[in-house]
Amino acid sequence: MKSFPFFIFSLFLGITLSGYSQNIPDPPMPHRMVNDFVGLLSDSERQVLETKLLNYQDTTSTQIYVVIVPSFNGYDKAQFASELGEKWKIGQPGKDNGVVLLIKPKSKNESGEVFIATGYGTESALTDAVCRRIIEQNMIPYFRENYYFDGIQSGIEQMIYRLSGEYTSDSDSEIAVPDLVIVILLVVGIIILASFSKKNTGNGNPRNFGGGMFFPPTGGGFGSGGGFSGGFSGGGGGRFGGGGAGGRW
Repeated sequence: MKSFPFFIFSLFLGITLSGYSQNIPDPPMPHRMVNDFVGLLSDSERQVLETKLLNYQDTTSTQIYVVIVPSFNGYDKAQFASELGEKWKIGQPGKDNGVVLLIKPKSKNESGEVFIATGYGTESALTDAVCRRIIEQNMIPYFRENYYFDGIQSGIEQMIYRLSGEYTSDSDSEIAVPDLVIVILLVVGIIILASFSKKNTGNGNPRNFGGGMFFPPTGGGFGSGGGFSGGFSGGGGGRFGGGGAGGRW
């Protein structure tokens, strides 16, 4: 019986911690990069942002998630955004190149709030000062007028601009060597064809090589966003260290 109070305490603690951890929502299934738990955006607006972010991930491997919530469930917005980034595993393992754009719209009783949380790998480009400028200059002016889509799109464009060149998609490094080989083969082939053409012309037996010249394909299968035609598999495991900035209106 002496262990009964300890059992009750352990049970209470477990229930409390479990309920607290559930304050961070689970990622929707199937995964998506624009997550509107409020219904703030129209279907077409969500699709425009989703396509932009998927294409950006496809070309750089960096993941920017938009998460719109009605409440932070008792969290500070910075903690909510950072823990959500960890729980959803936003960013690539080993690169930690994830970003969370967290938005709580303005209501009758509360101010609107926004926070940009950066993974470890994006902090050098999206410093706290840069995040604050993006929020104050490119997002909140739109939010004050209830133009949420325009403010989100403006913020995303500024983040992409700042992150430009930070990372290159793994698929880019895979196709870079074949493309170089193809260029070399083309040059060598043209030189060989030209030499044959001169030789045959000198023997009085000219030949036309123009119609039969073969140019090998240059990897046209790597289209923009092509890797996501079968569905988006979500984040891979980036880490968040509390970097970023927020604002309110």
